[in-house]
Amino acid sequence: MIILDSSVWVAYMNELDNQHAAAAKVMTEVILPVVVPEYIMVETCTVLTAKANKELAVFFLNFISDNNNCDILFSNEVWARRVINFFKTEAPATLSFPDTALLYLARDYTVITFDKQLARAIKKLATK
Repeated sequence: MIILDSSVWVAYMNELDNQHAAAAKVMTEVILPVVVPEYIMVETCTVLTAKANKELAVFFLNFISDNNNCDILFSNEVWARRVINFFKTEAPATLSFPDTALLYLARDYTVITFDKQLARAIKKLATK
């Protein structure tokens, strides 16, 4: 299954984003359904609100909530503690907490990102 990083979601939702065309291409090629982790939902809404407006963030929430091809992956205590431990002990110091969660999930999912630092970390994880 596929997870799209917030970098892809933000670019796809915001037509003024310089990566919009690349994100639209990803969306036409991605194998559905797409998994949307709660952390990515939060990060995407935060960035969309800051870079565009709250209405676009709400549009994103409606898009993933009402779309049968999007499965929201809600966090729970067990999973959150695993990500916290991974953040503390294994994740590169340069990754944000949401990116660390994606790196952790990259063990079981294909993660698509425009974030070069995260992409390198995922590639490195795959070679272990």
